[in-house]
Amino acid sequence: MKTRLLYWLFALVFLVPVAVVWFGYWILWYALEKPDNLTEPMGLQYIIAAFPFFVWWLFALYKLRESNTVSKQHTLQVGAIVGVILTTSFWTLYYTDAYFYRISNATTGVNFGLAFLMLASPFLVLLGMAIGYKLSKRKFVT
Repeated sequence: MKTRLLYWLFALVFLVPVAVVWFGYWILWYALEKPDNLTEPMGLQYIIAAFPFFVWWLFALYKLRESNTVSKQHTLQVGAIVGVILTTSFWTLYYTDAYFYRISNATTGVNFGLAFLMLASPFLVLLGMAIGYKLSKRKFVT
């Protein structure tokens, strides 16, 4: 089970950025009726989306080396699921803003607030993953 979890977490390093960056870009490109002037720096965006999942995979390697219990594996999975949800949310916000900017024919320039939010998003996603990990370790009394 340990190696399967590590493979699953390592696959997220590649699958989540492909899903949110390239697939989201493709949807935006298709929704805007395939404009010729829509270009994006995909490499940096891929790194921004993949960074939290790579760090989480390294964290899982460290934690599972200490002890390999089912509860520890579940807490790592909860953190990864929180990361997927947060990453998808940030990139949905990014592409929604880009879509409305393009259809309104605005010439105002870059949305700096969103740009800084997207640069901070890997760290915010990691924070959310850590919070999900910690909360899933707690035993709540019902």
